[in-house]
Amino acid sequence: MGLGLALFLGSGAEASPAPLSPAGADARRPSVAVSTGVDIHVVWEQSGGIWHRWQRDGVWSDPQQIVPEGEDPVLAAGPGDIIYLAWSQVFGGNFEVFASRWDGSTWSPGQNVSSNGGGSATPALVVSPGGDVHLFWSDTTPGTATIYHAVSSDGLAWPSATPISAAQGLNPTAVFAPDGTLQLAWQHRAGFAAKNRIWTSTLQQSVWQAPVPLTDGSAHAISPRLASGPGQTLLTWQEGDGIRLAAWQDGSWQILRSETGRQPAIALTDNGFLYWAWSDGKELLARHRFHLWSQLSHWGQSAFGSGETDLTARGRQVYKVWTQNNGQNRQVYFDITALGNTYLPSFFK
Repeated sequence: MGLGLALFLGSGAEASPAPLSPAGADARRPSVAVSTGVDIHVVWEQSGGIWHRWQRDGVWSDPQQIVPEGEDPVLAAGPGDIIYLAWSQVFGGNFEVFASRWDGSTWSPGQNVSSNGGGSATPALVVSPGGDVHLFWSDTTPGTATIYHAVSSDGLAWPSATPISAAQGLNPTAVFAPDGTLQLAWQHRAGFAAKNRIWTSTLQQSVWQAPVPLTDGSAHAISPRLASGPGQTLLTWQEGDGIRLAAWQDGSWQILRSETGRQPAIALTDNGFLYWAWSDGKELLARHRFHLWSQLSHWGQSAFGSGETDLTARGRQVYKVWTQNNGQNRQVYFDITALGNTYLPSFFK
């Protein structure tokens, strides 16, 4: 009989969480990305626009409003110091999705990627292993909210976007699986009396496969988040009063774990650690896993509420942003968790 123990190690050297957003107005919807040079970028909504701070060599820039009027900001890291940003804003009488690129020191002028007659919102970004930038969003141009897809080789020039057949809904999330397959998930409500369900699809040989429902519609399912890492692709979402975590195994999604909570986020480190975080309204909770699940960890405590977490991983570190209410305003906070593992020997008898 083999007996082995795994010890999960979280770094005890994390900096104390500090607010990144200016005081005096509510901040919401933070997003974080880390360049290959380990520059850290954070964006969020505040005072009707989009704000940005970035850190190099441990020093944060001052907060800067980079989009005067915008919402739903999302970041993705490209090669080198390049970072991609997408957001939605009113332009020409309706919401459009825009994109910009950070070249290491400045943002390029915003490019109207959706540029159509419908309402375009809830963008999502993912960068392929080859460096192409994929942008997804929900668009009402076809008459009902439909997921659109655009691809750019450099994040500056964007060919025309196309709707994904039968992919109706909101809040897309996408990731490249370890085998290079592009995975997509989103939420959709079939009618006023129906409940939101999570739907998924994959891009195979340049063709999107028919959407497949992941949830059964017995409870509202919203806020899907995808992540991939060494040998695994994971999807988390909120369903009813709980959250779910599923893994892509043998061509289908298999539920791994459920917890009570809301607004889940997930990241996978380069050494194979899974980090799963969520809110219970008053604080943020997390578990991590290599082969075994850790105990619950607690962070972002506030008597007035915490939530809206975003995660990304680079190397063995998980970079975390969230909103936390200080009793007057919601502010954006940042922290880092370093994960590693070690094993005790196995004994046989």
